[in-house]
Amino acid sequence: QQCHQLTKQNSRLCYSYEVSTNNHRSIAEFVKYSQTEKTSRTCPHCGLYQPVLKTFDEAPKIFVLKCLRDQILLPNKTLKVMIGENAQNIQMALRGIVYFINNNHFVSRIVTANHEVWFNDGMINHGQSRYEDKLANMSVQTLSHAPVTGGQAVAMIYTRQ
Repeated sequence: QQCHQLTKQNSRLCYSYEVSTNNHRSIAEFVKYSQTEKTSRTCPHCGLYQPVLKTFDEAPKIFVLKCLRDQILLPNKTLKVMIGENAQNIQMALRGIVYFINNNHFVSRIVTANHEVWFNDGMINHGQSRYEDKLANMSVQTLSHAPVTGGQAVAMIYTRQ
């Protein structure tokens, strides 16, 4: 039998999380690691290291993950977050990616509820978004960089499915 300690994140409409390590290849890998992080504390009953489960009281409506400028993390098309004391997994869907290009400009991809991916650069096309493809047809490698300019993804936005 293993003892567990449970900590909860505040329940909010929107939760923003800064990805502060480059030891993970994808956003999903980072979230899974951060929600089951090991601590240096041992359980007074069994003597084992205590994993700390970080869960939400309820799934946030919007979950934003911000990456540091030099981090290269692949976005995931879906993401699981743990909810409640039973650590139930709730799936969230990718809805947007923000990119930083040319050291001075942000552009984005928007994913609609119909899984269409649209690219927007407010400085071109008079602010009109341009249709790219269905999300299922795009690789995570393609999604990790802005089209044409190759700007790096700096934020990924997920919502409940």
